[in-house]
Amino acid sequence: VDRIFTMPGAGVIVTGTGWSGEVRVGDNLVLQPGDRKVRVREVQAHGRKAERGGSGQRLALALHGVKKDEVARGDQVMAAGSAPVTRLLDLRVDLFPHYTGIIKNRQRLHIHHAGREVLGRIVLLDETELGGEGGARTGLAQLHLEDELVAARDDRLVLRFYSPVISIAGGIVLDASPI
Repeated sequence: VDRIFTMPGAGVIVTGTGWSGEVRVGDNLVLQPGDRKVRVREVQAHGRKAERGGSGQRLALALHGVKKDEVARGDQVMAAGSAPVTRLLDLRVDLFPHYTGIIKNRQRLHIHHAGREVLGRIVLLDETELGGEGGARTGLAQLHLEDELVAARDDRLVLRFYSPVISIAGGIVLDASPI
C-alpha cells in the first residue's frame, strides 16, 4: 500500500503495485501487519476497472471491512498465511559504494521495505563492523525490528542511519522467520 483514501460509494481505497499472485473482486484477504480481514469490492488495474489484477500491475483496491485510519503506507493486502509477519530478519548486507563510514554491531537504523519504514537494530553475525578503511563491505546480519514487517526470502530492503538519515546499505532477506 502506498496510498489510502476514501470515495463515496466505494469506501476505503488502497493503491500499490502487485508483487505476486493475483487479486479478484470478492476475494477475502488480510491486511498485514495487523491481521485485519478485508474483502475486495472493486479492482482497478492501471486506472481501469477490472475483474482481477496481478503481479507487476499498479492496482487500486476498494476494501470492505476496514476504516481509512486502520490502514498505513507499507501495509500489505494478501492471502492469509502467504508471508510471515515478523520482528526479526536474517539478511545479507551490502554497503553502498558511496558510503565510507562504519556500521557497528547493535547500531540503530531505519529499515525501508515495501513502502514501510521501521526502526531496528542490526546484529552483525560474521563481522565486528562493516565499512571503514579497508573493512568488509558485505556481511551477514540479523535485524531486530521495533515494529512488524511482512517480508519473504529474497525481498530487498534499504538501511539508513538513525541520524542523520542517510542511505548506507542494501540488504536481501535470507530468512523472514529465523529461530
